[in-house]
Amino acid sequence: MRATPRTSLTSTLPESPVPIHADPTRLSQAVDNLLNNACKFTNPGGRIAVALEADGGEAAVRVSDNGAGIASEQCRMRST
Repeated sequence: MRATPRTSLTSTLPESPVPIHADPTRLSQAVDNLLNNACKFTNPGGRIAVALEADGGEAAVRVSDNGAGIASEQCRMRST
């Protein structure tokens, strides 16, 4: 029987809690969508990393992976 490589998931969290004012349902849906896409497009044996960062009163959740990615011409940045 051959061992199959699994995707690894790592998380990086701050030492102390990060308070946020957000709709927990929508926040959960957004993070769930990012993680599902990372899992879907990362090959077995790949890496997915999740990080929560706090800086200057703002919080950021970052999901990165070594999957195929999206071509730059298909990406469109939006600022709000």
